[in-house]
Amino acid sequence: MTSQEVQAGVTYMGWNMTSYNYSGSSRVIAVEAGQQFNIGDFVMVYGGSSSTIASMVKTSYKSNKTSVATVDSKGVVKAKKTGKATITIKYKGQKLSCIVNVEKAGSFGEKDIIASAQNEVNALVKNLPSKVTGKNGFSLLKKKADYYKKMTDYTDDYAAKISYDGFLKENYSTTSKLAVPDASKYYRIQALLTTFAEKNSPTSTRSAKVLKVKSLSGKTSGITMKLNKAVTSDQILASNIESSYYNQDTLSQNTSKSYITVYDKTAGNKWYSGMVTLKKGSRSATLVLTKYKFSGGAGKYVKVKLKKGHTYQIGSSVYWTKGKTVKVK
Repeated sequence: MTSQEVQAGVTYMGWNMTSYNYSGSSRVIAVEAGQQFNIGDFVMVYGGSSSTIASMVKTSYKSNKTSVATVDSKGVVKAKKTGKATITIKYKGQKLSCIVNVEKAGSFGEKDIIASAQNEVNALVKNLPSKVTGKNGFSLLKKKADYYKKMTDYTDDYAAKISYDGFLKENYSTTSKLAVPDASKYYRIQALLTTFAEKNSPTSTRSAKVLKVKSLSGKTSGITMKLNKAVTSDQILASNIESSYYNQDTLSQNTSKSYITVYDKTAGNKWYSGMVTLKKGSRSATLVLTKYKFSGGAGKYVKVKLKKGHTYQIGSSVYWTKGKTVKVK
């Protein structure tokens, strides 16, 4: 979409799955007879500044061959007998189609592998809430992170042969065979967490809970950011959700890390990645400069000292920090 369309809130639908099989303009999914799944979990709905999945909003679904596969008003597809059916999905003038190939029950094979993956999925979706709150959000985020790690750890047979959203793999490439249908709920969990984060983010200008930087002070070791309010537990959770990549190994209900671009204006706009650490209950945040360096075939962020007398700009004028500057003493 163009930036003008995003600002106008134009709706756009797109597929969200690891399987990339198409027939013409239609996505293709294969399931065994007797299986069922919510096809809306695989469809992202974009509009304005937010996104969700089709199973969470009022969407229409239709099957062109109900003897093969039916779909109800909530998007639940039931595979009835072998054959081919096209499911059409509509939302606010947008339309997608998916060809569902129903194969004979048991034809996918890999019985033990599928059972192992199913156990992981069962643990993921157990007691799945309809809404994320400050009370249930952290445990749901941790459960999602643990599940993703297990399903992408290729030392386990089931992870090497089944994607985290339920599709079988062949030679590490995802096929169209949806072997563990409930794994589609991974995307629903992601959408629930994202919705909470958008409302409670401390570092997003779209959030009503966005923090404001009152003042900055800088030393060679880093920058202290004085905030307008104390950081709440909901903001820590939202920050952990938004910056899950940086927090996945150290998930904490008390702290969260995120990155922001920092410019050394004295050096001619030389830029760095600044790691911001937020702490629950604190009216300040710490920021250290980092650079991404490769060593021994792997990369990592390493700390960089600020230079005395240099002026640094934190983010930009449209970011939550409003592009404030600080001179290092």
